Amino acid sequence: VEDLAVASPATVSRAGMIYMEPMTCIGVESFIASWLNTLPKASFGPYIQNLEKISEMLFAPLIHFVQTSVNEYAQSTWPNLMTSCFRIYNAFLEPFTTRPGEELAADKAELLREIHLPLLIFALTWSFGVTGDSASRKKFDRFLRDQIRNNSLQILLPEFGLLHDYEFAVEEKRWIAWQERAPVFSSQVTAANFGEMIVPTTDVIRYTYINKLLLSKSIHTLCVGPTGTGKSVVLTQLLMTGMPAEFMPIFFTFSARTSANQTQDLISSKFEARKRTSPQIWGPPVNKKFVVFVDDVNMPLLEQYGAQPPIELLRQYLDYKGWYDRKTREFFSIADIVLTGAMGPPGGGRNKVTNRFLRHFNQIAFPDVDDENMTVIFNALTEGFFK
Repeated sequence: VEDLAVASPATVSRAGMIYMEPMTCIGVESFIASWLNTLPKASFGPYIQNLEKISEMLFAPLIHFVQTSVNEYAQSTWPNLMTSCFRIYNAFLEPFTTRPGEELAADKAELLREIHLPLLIFALTWSFGVTGDSASRKKFDRFLRDQIRNNSLQILLPEFGLLHDYEFAVEEKRWIAWQERAPVFSSQVTAANFGEMIVPTTDVIRYTYINKLLLSKSIHTLCVGPTGTGKSVVLTQLLMTGMPAEFMPIFFTFSARTSANQTQDLISSKFEARKRTSPQIWGPPVNKKFVVFVDDVNMPLLEQYGAQPPIELLRQYLDYKGWYDRKTREFFSIADIVLTGAMGPPGGGRNKVTNRFLRHFNQIAFPDVDDENMTVIFNALTEGFFK
């Protein structure tokens, strides 16, 4: 359990636990060391020491900054922020991973030498720097740039705008503004299709990119932000048209009345048996993966003891890679399922979600649309209507 807020005295008397504060008992350095041990030694060997040194310089100040200066839509924990950063960094490593005994090709080794540090800054920006609102992003950009400058780190950064406004293109070895990737909006806008138009703004491009990057590597994502910021639209469009062919979407919207049984029945109805003998394994068709998009994740009502049963069911899959058959009481494993979700900040019928659930996700905030993007949307729609 996350706490003993609703535990009876009898339960407390039987609960033996040792509380260990993560920051002082485990520490940032242990997380960094564990991550560096997972990097492919054949290609990253020359850079491990440098990565460790720079990570130790940046991570602790960034954690303190996020905890004290960022207005978050859903409260984060520092181990999750660090893990999110590592996941993003690792998502780029496939071209630089070799088989045992093989050496990295000379051209890739040279490319890795040039991009391994800018890639770390990109990962930091899209983990530590995307849990808060627009004002927090500006403060984060200034703080991270100051940390890099104060520590005399020689890392290539974009000169103008925020770090959030740029993608780091690995093959091109440079920062590219998201707007440079925007396709021309050429659709004919009519009164009938006006509400279905999606204008490729900077926000749409960058949120689509980061979700696709993570989901295609089977990393769970959670988009958090106020109503009307495009969370559901961006994810729906991505899952319907933007993912690789092996990914199959499942759409599900939580409400205040959604139950754990409804959630289990809907998702399980899509499964096929991978292995029927005990222990059973279920999942999507062979060579396919399901991406389950849950909208309004934090809408289910709290039950008597403060839990949200539909969320606890999803957490059981995330923790144990399966759940129980309600008829046979037998546990069965679930394979090749990726979760993505969208939710608003707590309040107005939405509830705070347990950190035991949130820790599995890369959290991506969708702040209110700014004036620049509003202008792009308005101009594109009016030009498409009158042309």
